[in-house]
Amino acid sequence: MRRDIVEECSSINCNHIVRAARGRRVAGGLIMSEPIVTGAPRIGFHLELSELPTVRLFYFNDGSIRQQQVRLTRTVPYFGGERWWFVCPEIGLRVEKLYLTRGRGGFVSRRAAGLTYRSCRESGRFRAVLDLTARKLGVTPKEIWRELQLRRGRHRGR
Repeated sequence: MRRDIVEECSSINCNHIVRAARGRRVAGGLIMSEPIVTGAPRIGFHLELSELPTVRLFYFNDGSIRQQQVRLTRTVPYFGGERWWFVCPEIGLRVEKLYLTRGRGGFVSRRAAGLTYRSCRESGRFRAVLDLTARKLGVTPKEIWRELQLRRGRHRGR
């Protein structure tokens, strides 16, 4: 079974929501999911940065209006300020983005949804071509890769 890819799902970024609140501890608003394409859901939110920070999401999915509450947590980076994270409703991981996939009732983390990236899916095709070329030339795939890196000026002599 092929896994869905991140690039085909609607996603929301925790820091975009917190920035949209413009420093208020309680706020609401409307954001567009990413990627912004025709048919991408508009997501309403109600943000509460109290003792138990949460964001309530309102969105249209599978022909009906849905509501989902997601916990937030924050960290303080070494360089100062604060960084906000979603807590995945399904597996409890701290994540920057949540994804809405087909057949799922709500937003979850990439890991919980079993999503992969397009580049990961396509990298196997390149490897097969590289192996075939190496066999025809009588060299190892590593030697071809090194030569490609040298020609692009990216090799560091390792």
